[in-house]
Amino acid sequence: MANSNLPRRIIKETQRLLSEPAPGISASPSEDNMRYFNVMILGPTQSPYEGGVFKLELFLPEEYPMAAPKVRFLTKIYHPNIDKLGRICLDILKDKWSPALQIRTVLLSIQALLSAPNPDDPLSENIAKHWKTNEAEAVETGIILGLSLIPTLVELIISKCKSLNTLCRFFLFTVLAFIISCSEGMDTFICQWCLMTWWKISLHSNNNCAMYAIHCLFKMENLEELN
Repeated sequence: MANSNLPRRIIKETQRLLSEPAPGISASPSEDNMRYFNVMILGPTQSPYEGGVFKLELFLPEEYPMAAPKVRFLTKIYHPNIDKLGRICLDILKDKWSPALQIRTVLLSIQALLSAPNPDDPLSENIAKHWKTNEAEAVETGIILGLSLIPTLVELIISKCKSLNTLCRFFLFTVLAFIISCSEGMDTFICQWCLMTWWKISLHSNNNCAMYAIHCLFKMENLEELN
């Protein structure tokens, strides 16, 4: 196997990412290449991207940890520090990288960048200009493109499920996702809705079941193009 000579550091980092996921972040290696990670970041609360579900890819070059990981957004996002190709303007991915940093650090920094866009160090000049001249309008655009407008049905389901135990809630939404994922013509919004419902359930149940279910969804063939 090509991954049999994987450095011990990468193995340990991967194990921690899977066993101790950071809140709102899911990262798992590809079965074909353990240096390639499928990443999902949920839009931080009280940010323009709250309610959004963002898929990224992360690759560890042969020089890692002496060289920074390669990361980009696969989901479209309206952000002054992220361009239309998904490339990210983040100092620790460039000149501020240190071997002491880890994959987890990078993902948390990207999550923080969603909470605090920096138009003074832009990757997208047009979006940065929009942010500076009319921040409220730019934020509103980020909200819309971040798909944060979750149907009120989500809130209704959650209110009805609070009385159920964690296992019942997990089972209910697993069945729901299975039906949706097997249906023909499944669109992005339905996928986003399902993922966000699980996320909200996880906030109420205080465990990683929902995050694990979301991770499983990304392995389904029908969700490979969720971006």
